[in-house]
Amino acid sequence: MTKKQKTIEIANDVEAVTSGLQIPFTIEEFHEDVAYLFLHQLRILSWITVEHSDWSVMGVSGTDLRNTIYERHLTSVEAGLPYSKIESSYFARCLDAMYQYAYHGIIDDSEVEPMHYETLFTWIACVVKDMAHSETANEWSGFGGVVQEIAAKLVDVIDLADARLILEDKTSFLGYVNEDVPSLSVRQVALLAGMEEMSIRSASNPKRAKPLPTHSDEGRTSILVADAKDWLQSKGRYVPITRQYGRGDVDLTKRRFASFADLSATLIARMQFIVARRPNAEPVLREFKWIFYGSDLASAEMFRKMLSETKLVHDLSKALEFPPDLFALRVREVLAKEELKSIEYELRGLTEPND
Repeated sequence: MTKKQKTIEIANDVEAVTSGLQIPFTIEEFHEDVAYLFLHQLRILSWITVEHSDWSVMGVSGTDLRNTIYERHLTSVEAGLPYSKIESSYFARCLDAMYQYAYHGIIDDSEVEPMHYETLFTWIACVVKDMAHSETANEWSGFGGVVQEIAAKLVDVIDLADARLILEDKTSFLGYVNEDVPSLSVRQVALLAGMEEMSIRSASNPKRAKPLPTHSDEGRTSILVADAKDWLQSKGRYVPITRQYGRGDVDLTKRRFASFADLSATLIARMQFIVARRPNAEPVLREFKWIFYGSDLASAEMFRKMLSETKLVHDLSKALEFPPDLFALRVREVLAKEELKSIEYELRGLTEPND
């Protein structure tokens, strides 16, 4: 194809695009990629610790990876770490939230925390971006690993989620916003449109009847947020935003809690979920909020004591519309896990040699 033919094809593509944003991979494929990167992080951890068979600190207790973690050709499922083992982790939850927001415009207000700068979203995005350029991952790829390739795919999801946040709220969890003139880069608009950057540059050609307006921002071509939104809408590529409280829709027959922090976050989400459906339930739930918010959570012992009170757990289950007996067992389960962690910590202090 000649340069002229390529230019004509891009121009025609820009004029014809009205089919909506295309999603490059399914949520199931995305989850497999997330689990693969999680496994690689466990592998790195195993190289810098003495004992690497107990992954309870990472929320994947009961998983023994000693015989598979160094097998380069294995998928995370084949290695014994399917997504279901890590879906409660901050890593998985933040990346899942980014995927839903990036491609579907869904933002779950009951998720980890707001998608703002210097939150978990910022740090987990940085972790994935690091993996895309990692020397460790590069060395691993020489023997069949695909960490860098998968990380690069997830970087696009992260950058798209951040671009959509700028488009809607003029904020960025990556810290990319010029507060004086909120705008988007050519790459960001290309991600939002599901197009190549060259197509966006072609659309901004001033010789067009209705060019995409651009301006120079410190030598870089940028598009004002309002202009980008208008153009995306005209091309049928704008994704409307939907807010929900999906994390609070909990099935306790399947949902287990990895830690006090996991339980607390889920119960807060459950409160938000119920109030979103029935605002008149808020006064009833208000009396329980002190349990999961505030400085008391800084003390695991305080949290353990509260959850050991049978009446409190029963009353909380009714307020949160959980089956009382099942909820009580799930609470006992997480109490047992935390007690086991405490015992293991004390044992290490007594059995490991001191320098």
